Amino acid sequence: MTRWKESIMTFKGHRCIGSCNEEIVEVTTIGAETLWSDPKSWPSGKVPVAGEDVEIESGWNMTMDVADTPVFRLVSVNGLLNFKRGMNISFKAEHIFIRAGELHVGSKENPFTDNCIITLYGDKSSQAIVMDNAVEAGNKIIANLNVLSLYGKARNQTMTRLLLPAKKGDTSFFVEKDLELYPGDNLALLATSYD
Repeated sequence: MTRWKESIMTFKGHRCIGSCNEEIVEVTTIGAETLWSDPKSWPSGKVPVAGEDVEIESGWNMTMDVADTPVFRLVSVNGLLNFKRGMNISFKAEHIFIRAGELHVGSKENPFTDNCIITLYGDKSSQAIVMDNAVEAGNKIIANLNVLSLYGKARNQTMTRLLLPAKKGDTSFFVEKDLELYPGDNLALLATSYD
């Protein structure tokens, strides 16, 4: 007869992507502007590539000047990250964590008038980002703990009324003039009756 000996196992869970408990040493002065596309802007001497964790360090003044980025794993913003004007930008990541820094696409005084698309990648089985030991934020997110500002071109006329009823199955509808629509816009029709 075999006798089993009692064993005790201890498991220690690690829920963070990167280092959740790492203290950020905030730098009060902002450095000279550096460009994302310039290898000299990065401590490694290389521009970040797909799947990497990227940190905009405290005190940095980084300008995103890449038209179409690869998909980064985690972009931590602890310094200043601005998106360059005068170009279309497609920025891709699984997680964007604005922790002790600022991310700006345009400003109230000077909106971003080109196209800026921020795409988050992941699915239900992707690893989640954790803000602390109690708060799990999700598996594809922009988490903002400091400053996130997104200013695009202002539109004056974004809502209107239908000139004729739109019925289920219609392939066209008629609205008032001067509605500001651009290719790629999403349209929503809201019901005013159940007919």
